[in-house]
Amino acid sequence: MRSLALIALVLLLLPSAGWNQPFTVELTPLTPLVLPDSGGTFSYRLSVTNLGPTISADIWGTSSRPSGSAGPSPGPVTQTFQAGETMTWERSVPLTQGSPVGYYTLRAYVGLHPGAVWAGDTLQFQKQMLTGGVIQEWTARFNGMGNYEDWSTNIVADDSDNLFVTGYCTGNGSSYDYMTIKYSSSGIQQWIAQYNGPGNDDDEAYDLACDEQGNVYVTGGSYGNGSNYDYATIKYDSSGVRQWLARYNGPGNSHDIAVAIIIDDDGNVYVTGYSCGIGGDEDYTTVKYDSTGNQQWAARYDGPASNNDRAYSLASGSDGDIYVTGESNGVGTSDDCATIKYNSSGDQIWVARHNGSGNYEDCARSLVLDAEDNIYVTGTSYGSLTSWDYVTIKYDSAGIQQWIAIFNGLGDAVDQAFDLAVDGAGNVYITGFTQIFVYNDDCATIKYDPYGVEQWVAYYSGPGAIDDYGYKLALDDGGNVIVMGSSYGDITTIKYNLNGVQMWVAGYNGPANAVDHGLGGLHVDIAGNIYVTGSSNGMGTNEDYVTIKYSSGTLLNWQSPTATAFGAPLPQECRLLPPSPNPFNPLTALGFTLPAAGHIRLKVYDTAGREVRTLVDGWREAGNHELTFDASGLAAGAYFVRLEAGDFTQVQKVVLLK
Repeated sequence: MRSLALIALVLLLLPSAGWNQPFTVELTPLTPLVLPDSGGTFSYRLSVTNLGPTISADIWGTSSRPSGSAGPSPGPVTQTFQAGETMTWERSVPLTQGSPVGYYTLRAYVGLHPGAVWAGDTLQFQKQMLTGGVIQEWTARFNGMGNYEDWSTNIVADDSDNLFVTGYCTGNGSSYDYMTIKYSSSGIQQWIAQYNGPGNDDDEAYDLACDEQGNVYVTGGSYGNGSNYDYATIKYDSSGVRQWLARYNGPGNSHDIAVAIIIDDDGNVYVTGYSCGIGGDEDYTTVKYDSTGNQQWAARYDGPASNNDRAYSLASGSDGDIYVTGESNGVGTSDDCATIKYNSSGDQIWVARHNGSGNYEDCARSLVLDAEDNIYVTGTSYGSLTSWDYVTIKYDSAGIQQWIAIFNGLGDAVDQAFDLAVDGAGNVYITGFTQIFVYNDDCATIKYDPYGVEQWVAYYSGPGAIDDYGYKLALDDGGNVIVMGSSYGDITTIKYNLNGVQMWVAGYNGPANAVDHGLGGLHVDIAGNIYVTGSSNGMGTNEDYVTIKYSSGTLLNWQSPTATAFGAPLPQECRLLPPSPNPFNPLTALGFTLPAAGHIRLKVYDTAGREVRTLVDGWREAGNHELTFDASGLAAGAYFVRLEAGDFTQVQKVVLLK
């Protein structure tokens, strides 16, 4: 990348230069901030204004590449500015097709080089990939020992950004087995845990959860010895060593499949799914285990028609209550959406049912709660004139319906919703698919306001204009909406901004160039990195697990350095300053110095080495920085604050009093 070439004009020496001179510096883009993958030229204008008397000043710059490595650092050049004078220069940065993809940063400063910075500005631009800015950081594939079908079903992460993927793989002569894998945040496999049930037949894991200690819990359906499928729930420690196994065989001694799992703050484990009763029909069945795997209760729900009832999703409330939703057969209504609240003892508090206007098959697929314990469910409801439509319902904690939203797509045909999320303001986001016409399904993602009023609908029709489905949805901390699913046989991930504008699409086509399934899981971390898992055809290996990490930063237009002390020397070294006060309760000030801008991490760990807080994980300008560490919610004791900046690392001990 070419340097920021700053033109030096005639030097006029003055009797005194002084410090804290009033200047402004502005870097302004003259071309779009995003260059295509094929390359191009980014142009910008540098404007420097002297707001004080005539003076001589130095102008210099720095730059960095997408990898974070330093680029050219031009200058300093010395310039004389008359009182009130503004000088401008226009420059360009050409990038070829082979230039690295990502964010390039330009910085300009005015002052007395190198010690005094009076003003400065930063400008960042991006060279994007063909997918529109998303970067595929890594891909991890797993082929089971049977070299046959391996199906990944979900993904979670612990507080240290380790990833856990589960599903089922063909074992060595044992049909399908549970297969759970732990990856580091860099995609390096840490361990594999396999489970073959007592029936030595099919064992299929469908969901997993992780606690604060990095233990992982897996549940699904496992073939028993003379008991057909049973719920099988397993706890592994952070090293992949099994801690306990709990099996549940329903009263019908037949088909019992667990599909969802959660953990409460006390370490209790809840699983739900469907289990055959004495008459052979399936019932909602929710089971609670304590932290050591002992069953506390099993709550069964047999709907009004005493026919098949299947639970698909569950969540816990702030008071320890449990909420479950799915599909339940009604009397003369076929399947209805049915949502149930249980107290912490497993007693049923209420049931809320929804029968669509078509009096036919209705099914709730996903359930979430907001901060006030309002319940949101989404799924599919049959309309009398519209076939299957998205249905989204909000209930209060007493089970009273607050609103219902029906979405009938453009094709007036089959529309099915699969997942939802709610943000901190109570807005609700749904994804699924809508049938435009026969054999043409498009992914359709919807935003509703807190009152159930539709705000926008975002359609996605992939390159093949066929078979586009949204299966999973998540929100990042910036309010962006992430959808994962399938498009024309590829695993597809889409990012929308908060207004429903598509920001990028990333497709994954496996090595066999065959059908890849986006039916697995989606996770978004605090930094906005996106992790997806699904199943992908390999070369001669049939379906394999595939797990992918994507990153996509927020594009900065321009900003003034927020932490540089203008008129004072820049720090000469990285340093983590002593916390003040220390000991503290619950607030203390943390400071650090940076001699150059860069990506830094400031994290807090307990004495066991577990990360308990991330205070900073991002770009910071050169200068002195200070923030407040609020330890509310942490136990009294010693903690360690760790600063990482490039190759520099420093740790300070702090003591929290109560």
